Amino acid sequence: MIPSLPFYFFNNKGISRLLSEFLLIIISLSIVSLAGLFFITYSKSLNYNPKIEIIEAKAISWSGGTLIKLNIANVGNTKLTLTTVSIKGIGNIFSGSKTLEPSQNYEIEANISSQPIGKKLTIIASALTPDGKTIEVIKNIEVMP
Repeated sequence: MIPSLPFYFFNNKGISRLLSEFLLIIISLSIVSLAGLFFITYSKSLNYNPKIEIIEAKAISWSGGTLIKLNIANVGNTKLTLTTVSIKGIGNIFSGSKTLEPSQNYEIEANISSQPIGKKLTIIASALTPDGKTIEVIKNIEVMP
């Protein structure tokens, strides 16, 4: 004789000790797995720090115009792609795609139209992160003789 369904699942005996230990192990492993997944994701987000910096910038006036010398560095801990470097009010002095690994730098030289000595120029460098976000850095320099 097969017992009825409610009697089979809701009897007074409860579940066996082996089954209860097996369920306890499964629940414990699930909690540990979820906690591990959370901490791995959290630690990766802490380590993701894209940052670009203009570490050296010079604007030198000479008879043929104004020479711009820049040294741009990836000071973060993830690979970046330098896309544009521009001077506000003048235009792009670099446009393209230059990959910069962490702690790698890139030097740019450009000759622009003559600017008066003492004029302040605003340099804007843009880069893309591996996930497609754009980061920028801005630096002001003064035209020197």
